[in-house]
Amino acid sequence: MDIMEAMQNRHSVRRYTEKVVEDELLSQLQEEVNACNAESGLNIRLVANDAETFSNLLSKVNFSGARNFFVIAGKKGESLEEKAGYYGERLVLKAQQLGLNSCWGASFSKKKFAAQLAEDEKVVFVISFGYGVTQGSARKSKPLVAAEVRVDFAEYVPEGFGTCDCVMLGGDTLDIVDYKHGKGVPVAAEGNAQMRLYALGALLKYEPFYGGMIQNVRMTIVQPRIQDVPSSETLTVDALKAWGESVKPIAQKAFSGFGEFVPGDHCRFCRGKAQCRARAAANTALEDFKDCLLPTPEFQLTRP
Repeated sequence: MDIMEAMQNRHSVRRYTEKVVEDELLSQLQEEVNACNAESGLNIRLVANDAETFSNLLSKVNFSGARNFFVIAGKKGESLEEKAGYYGERLVLKAQQLGLNSCWGASFSKKKFAAQLAEDEKVVFVISFGYGVTQGSARKSKPLVAAEVRVDFAEYVPEGFGTCDCVMLGGDTLDIVDYKHGKGVPVAAEGNAQMRLYALGALLKYEPFYGGMIQNVRMTIVQPRIQDVPSSETLTVDALKAWGESVKPIAQKAFSGFGEFVPGDHCRFCRGKAQCRARAAANTALEDFKDCLLPTPEFQLTRP
């Protein structure tokens, strides 16, 4: 089981079987504890096969059969809780990879461990682990909603970045919303390169946390003063990434100064339109024919 599968499959489990965690697994967990302590400066302890220390407290919070714990402790300070949370999650994911279940949140009197702690240390919390009666169940999570999200899509376009007006994530769909308040030009989401690049940037930002949960990306442009119905386009993650790969060489060529100028209606939004030779050439393409007169009706040829 890789780390992404562990993230997707892990659920809190408070009831454990009597099956003893094997020494080999405990050894691997202890190695992970040692690595976490070395990296973080925390004082994490692994407590195995000890059902007495936490029995009174755990019975009050619906735990049963818990006899293995990670005791997360460290030096008091502003970053202690943050470190404890990060490395605690690392340990529960390691346990999940080894086929074990776990649960956060149990606290306890530190009297038994007082002799093992320095005066400037404290226990933040403990995490129980073992073989669960069940594998737990998924909980409905609240959708992610974030405004003014800066995204970086430099992986596809050199130095590319932007700001999404709104990003929402619920179920298997990542939503990117662009709000335009003006009454100028209607803009469609279908095939909109800017929206797709912003969506790629949002994927790069959130996919490491949500993994395979994100299957689709919906891009929506809202122009309430022009259109009653927002314009939207939905792509699968694979389709969006494939489009991004197709853009890479074009973007790199343009960034290097060798791209081709393509005049069109989009020029109205370009800050360099007044100095653009390609646009000027397109606008003056009929200059050589300015003195040509169209034939008057009486001189127009007609078929017999």
